[in-house]
Amino acid sequence: MANDLLSKAQVGNRFSAVLQDVLLEFAQVFRSESVFEVVGQGTNGRTFKWEIPSLDAPAIRMKEISPSDRWCELLSAYPHTFFMRRTHGGSSIIALDEEGRRLDRSQLKHYDMPVPEADSVLVVGHEMGRDWTGRMVLLNVRLGPDREHELRFAQGVMHQIAPALYSVYLFRAYRSRAEASERARVARELHDGAIQALIGIEMQVDVLRRNSNGDASAELDRIQGLLRREVLNLRELMQSMRPVDIGPHQFLDFIAGLVERFCRDTGIAVRFISEMEEVTLPAATCSELVRVVQEGLVNIRKHSQAQSAVVRFGAQNGSWKLVINDDGKGFPFTGRLNMSQLDGIRRGPAVIKERVRAVGGDMVIESTPGQGSRLEITVPQKGFESYG
Repeated sequence: MANDLLSKAQVGNRFSAVLQDVLLEFAQVFRSESVFEVVGQGTNGRTFKWEIPSLDAPAIRMKEISPSDRWCELLSAYPHTFFMRRTHGGSSIIALDEEGRRLDRSQLKHYDMPVPEADSVLVVGHEMGRDWTGRMVLLNVRLGPDREHELRFAQGVMHQIAPALYSVYLFRAYRSRAEASERARVARELHDGAIQALIGIEMQVDVLRRNSNGDASAELDRIQGLLRREVLNLRELMQSMRPVDIGPHQFLDFIAGLVERFCRDTGIAVRFISEMEEVTLPAATCSELVRVVQEGLVNIRKHSQAQSAVVRFGAQNGSWKLVINDDGKGFPFTGRLNMSQLDGIRRGPAVIKERVRAVGGDMVIESTPGQGSRLEITVPQKGFESYG
């Protein structure tokens, strides 16, 4: 089993795909109905859950969970590795410490079933590097008569697999950082080279236009407008290439700065309204929502013909809510459509829909052709989900 899994944990593969293979292999060996992985990072306290909801059509999804979530208890309150099942009188448990030694029953009396809806759980602890602690959880497993042996076997296999998983994770992380660094370098070159050159040409055209008359002046005015639009296009491209690495403390100020620069560059009157002074969004969700605002503003400039717009952020009914509305020409439909309805008629901004799905959110677009549109995005406050 270990050799098969190690052959799949090849550096260069997507981490979510490798983890999915590992979880599915364990689920099949121990005849589990479902499986998930909880991982916590020690330095920043962030905790993630990878889950395969259905083994019939396996597709792994990841969700960041809050420190108060009950799944976090598996990382600290429960034994390193254990098997627990319900009995008529309550529950029974067999547990091992990090070295594979069986814990005395007197040390295990106070543990409750960590997954209330399960009849049995097999939880295998492991570490990935110095900073990550994980628990693989198999639900409703069927073990043989020698449960302690099978528990020790599961722990031993995971002990061999965890370093390979960590290598895959590190490689992907370093490659992402290298790609982000390269995009940032190209963005700097665009700013220092192409954009500055276009601005210089636009200024020269402006001087010629002011000293010309009649048709020549009108043509130069048209060329000057084209140059300004290309400068905006390049700035937006440069902005999209730069990595967005912000946390909740910078989130509101960052969006306010985006809106301010957009107003200055385009002349479209846009206001940012925040209904709160601080947010507790996960960092990944902050980055995705910033990209949504960037894309929304670009779409307003390119397609809406709007004179004004409002970006609003707040909270409602247990969800974060981002709203972007404008007074432009609207979308080519009338009414209020959610994401599935937009998919059905193949409408709505594809990039924004993709980013909303990446954070486990939902999107509604309200459109009145000739009068404007309203984009509403809601994200659960408990975390975010992304699909691998």
